[in-house]
Amino acid sequence: MKAEKKQVFGTIYGVVFGTLLGVLTHHLAFWLSFGIAFGTGAGILLMKRTAESNPEKTPKESTSSGIKPKKT
Repeated sequence: MKAEKKQVFGTIYGVVFGTLLGVLTHHLAFWLSFGIAFGTGAGILLMKRTAESNPEKTPKESTSSGIKPKKT
């Protein structure tokens, strides 16, 4: 799974969890924002752990023109 997808899935899980708790406690705005914040944080944490454990699979730097610079 790509690292960016882990952040997206973390955010989605946070939205679902926050919405569920918000509906159950009748404080939707609080729990939804809380769930988004923690879900995004968890997704970023998973992204960093994946990048640290698989350094060869991290995205390579690219230039805007798509031309690779010459190594000297």
